[in-house]
Amino acid sequence: QPPSPPPSPPPSPPPVGPPLCTKFSIDIVADNHPEETSWTLEDSDRMNLTMTGGVTGAPVIGCLYDGVYSFTVRDNFGDGICCDNGFGSFRLSVADVHSRDEADSLDVATPLSVLNGSNFGFFAGIHFRLPYRASEQVWGPWTEPEGGGNGVVTVRLL
Repeated sequence: QPPSPPPSPPPSPPPVGPPLCTKFSIDIVADNHPEETSWTLEDSDRMNLTMTGGVTGAPVIGCLYDGVYSFTVRDNFGDGICCDNGFGSFRLSVADVHSRDEADSLDVATPLSVLNGSNFGFFAGIHFRLPYRASEQVWGPWTEPEGGGNGVVTVRLL
């Protein structure tokens, strides 16, 4: 009897792509003083992701991995971005599905608004978790009243 053929090697695992992420968009429309407006997006330990920006006229698009993040928009003068000096606004949106695609748009899914507004003092922001579910927010949103409010922060839970 002929010898048995050697056992077949196990099949190779399928190729692994980049980890799943959630697309996001930050869109800021300036009031009459865009130089006063800035924003930050940080991960929970402020170690792995820190993005900052100003008003560019185009949305900032990216992809975030699952975790806890903090988004803050600031106005250096303390009058927000609406309404005495023009009608600005801001919106942080995330896609409603995970993706491995880091394309420059959210058109593969319906964007979910995490935080939007215009009428605040020095800052407005939110801590949020990805994947995003409005009922599972970590904390926020928060705002400081126009004029500074003596450092008092108003927290509104959604």
